[in-house]
Amino acid sequence: MAITDRLKRFDMYSDDDNANIISPEIASLCSELTKALSQKIASIPIWFDYSKDEQQELIKNFLNSKLNEQFSEIKLTPAEKDRISTIFFTSVYGFGSLDFLISQKDVSKIFVNSPADIYVERNGEIEKTDVVIDKTQFDALLVRLFEMSGKTSSVITFRLNNLLVTMLREPVCSSTKLILKKVSDTLFDFGYFERRDILDSNISEFLKSLIKSKKRVLISSPVQCGKTAFLNAFINETDEDARILLFEEGALINAKKSDINRFDVEDLTDKEQRDLITAALYYNPEYIFSDINDIGFNIEISELLNSQSGFISSVRANSPAEALSFYTSVLVSRLKCTEKLAKIRFAKDCDYIIQLDKNDEYFVIKAVVEISSNKAGTPVFTELLTFKSGEYKYNFYPKLKKAEEEQPKEAETPKAPDNIPTPKKITFKARFNR
Repeated sequence: MAITDRLKRFDMYSDDDNANIISPEIASLCSELTKALSQKIASIPIWFDYSKDEQQELIKNFLNSKLNEQFSEIKLTPAEKDRISTIFFTSVYGFGSLDFLISQKDVSKIFVNSPADIYVERNGEIEKTDVVIDKTQFDALLVRLFEMSGKTSSVITFRLNNLLVTMLREPVCSSTKLILKKVSDTLFDFGYFERRDILDSNISEFLKSLIKSKKRVLISSPVQCGKTAFLNAFINETDEDARILLFEEGALINAKKSDINRFDVEDLTDKEQRDLITAALYYNPEYIFSDINDIGFNIEISELLNSQSGFISSVRANSPAEALSFYTSVLVSRLKCTEKLAKIRFAKDCDYIIQLDKNDEYFVIKAVVEISSNKAGTPVFTELLTFKSGEYKYNFYPKLKKAEEEQPKEAETPKAPDNIPTPKKITFKARFNR
């Protein structure tokens, strides 16, 4: 088999749907080269100072040198070398032996307690590894990461390419510990979810209508059920010229627009957060997005927000009722008011709750709830969508067609549209959290 054909059948780690592939015969070669390259890069103190183009050129030079020295019998064309170097570029981070763990598809997190005490999260389970990183390299890596973060706190979190790096230092830990979490570079939007049968077109159109109407939406879910991915999709569905504010921790959002006003609030005190929100809202944004699970922070935004801005935020809760309970508790404490008054305030601050959850191994929209008020002003929940037994059931038709129905009616009764949403069986293949 020609090497050109071999390059079509080996799957190495990639977040992209179209993964680079080469043959099993070359797999062992790539594995050996990757380990050698990781060690080489880990010994270069200024590796992270190079641009991506410079890093890729260094990788290509390393590949040429290794092939000439140890694998001279393998003849590759320049195009084939470029392809393999690109594969290396997505698999080598400059973290020494840790690169071997990072490059594995089923590993989502790496926990380094010490150079010889390393754990991974694999398919949701924590397990100890037999990987050991050279102590001198590890100490040098920690120093370099500390410098790159530009932070001095005891808990440091920042994004490095498609990794979220967390360093736990004194006094939190007696010795520095390192946590690496893979972050997807996928540009999430509703079309992405449709292609993976997570949404259908009717649900997408309804969610887009919430954006267009500048509603206040709360995305609720347990831990690791897709809140950030869905929030990311909402951002990418806004108009290209929309004025947007984004509050986040760790830069997990991958937005299509480059001119979004982004604010990382991770290391700010409560007063600094309030001052930041006040200053940011002078920008008069059309939309505010908050990937902060701190209810008090999101309440702070609601207090200062004008009625013309859409607001989409997130909270960790197992149900819409639990989300209301959490918000009510914080409001009671914050405003020194009764629970009834807190619920009235919540009904004014939130129009919809989108509840996410897991269905077996996949993620789904468990419910969409519209929030209105009764005569006493307290919130009333109306379910517009439910997910049960692998099936979505919803009725968005009145909401999607409201403007049309408000137009003057003609003498002739109009025909019913063809696209009235009906329950639809969905096969879920969600991968958006990985």
